Amino acid sequence: GDSMNAEQAKELENFKNEHKVRTKGKLSVALYLTREAKRRNFPLAPSDFLAESRGQVRGLSKAAVQAILRDHGINRTLAQEAGRTSRGSVGLMEAYVQLLNRLNESGMLDMEAAEQWWVDRVRDYFASMPLKMKYDASKSIQAIFEDLFQQVRQREEDDPGSTYLGAVLQHLVGAKIELSVPHVQLTHFGASVADHSTHRAGDFQIGEADAMIDCTPMRNENGTQTHLMPADSRRLS
Repeated sequence: GDSMNAEQAKELENFKNEHKVRTKGKLSVALYLTREAKRRNFPLAPSDFLAESRGQVRGLSKAAVQAILRDHGINRTLAQEAGRTSRGSVGLMEAYVQLLNRLNESGMLDMEAAEQWWVDRVRDYFASMPLKMKYDASKSIQAIFEDLFQQVRQREEDDPGSTYLGAVLQHLVGAKIELSVPHVQLTHFGASVADHSTHRAGDFQIGEADAMIDCTPMRNENGTQTHLMPADSRRLS
């Protein structure tokens, strides 16, 4: 049930923090082992997941990890060198097998939910990677921003359902407002936070006024027009 999944998620979170599963290599190990464990009988034996060299996880590769991510609609590459020899990977595998066995013994194990949990952590990892804004004096400001937006569009294509563009535009509009009216108190709200859950009226609070961002596709062009408008009205420009 949901309470059991919540308990499992808590255990996975603790494991992630304890073993610092924040790098692409470690995320690859955890995700791959979760998929492999679904095909095996419990209790699991760590030796079953060791390659003959005993220095790496058996079957772990870039292709294997990408196949799992594709099942979840993600086309972006997580780790080019997933599967290379690493003592850390073997130690992580042994600890994770122990965790899965413990969850199974307690009746808490839900392998589908566990795989989804690690996929969500991979999404978190991708979302945390910085976008690169390259300043080139030979290019116009519009061209420089277009390069930035192209990176954002590529991320959204690689991870359908993600909404990076709105967050990027909100940061840029917020920066523009702060530069334009530095004497006015400006409050930014998270781009992914629902208005109704925070009882806020828009994306920004500028002094006593609430404002929101409205994006519309440009006619006859590949692009987006961004408008800042009062939160309680339709677009004014």
